[in-house]
Amino acid sequence: FVAGGHLKGGSLVKISDDSRLATVVWHRKDLDNCHGGELLLDGRLFGAGCRGGGKNFHCVDFLTGQNVKLDKKLGKVGITFADGMLYCMEHQGTLSLLAVGPQGFDIVSQFVIERRTACSFLAHPIVCGGRLYIRSGPDLFVYDVRAR
Repeated sequence: FVAGGHLKGGSLVKISDDSRLATVVWHRKDLDNCHGGELLLDGRLFGAGCRGGGKNFHCVDFLTGQNVKLDKKLGKVGITFADGMLYCMEHQGTLSLLAVGPQGFDIVSQFVIERRTACSFLAHPIVCGGRLYIRSGPDLFVYDVRAR
């Protein structure tokens, strides 16, 4: 899968066994992820569109490109996956925790980090050792996310 932001879209490309030919399996203009990344989990692709995609968060079937679930509220996010959950950091400071399930995803919780400047949360969230790390410019926020 490859995506280009700003109205370019996203495509699943099949490469031949001899690596001499590539064919487009499917293309969707709304999957124009520009910086947030895409995650492939259990045959489903999770990510967010940019401008052409309306900044919608999506879960699509990887092999067909068909929607499993679409959310128009989460916005353009950087994502990571840890302990069965998606951590989605929106560029203006809203962190969303999503449970992954057969129907795609469900928002479990959200909180807002006071932003320093507009659009300052562009780094991907990181989860390591039971801690969530979020960078905004020169600031680093760390949250204990271990189950208690």
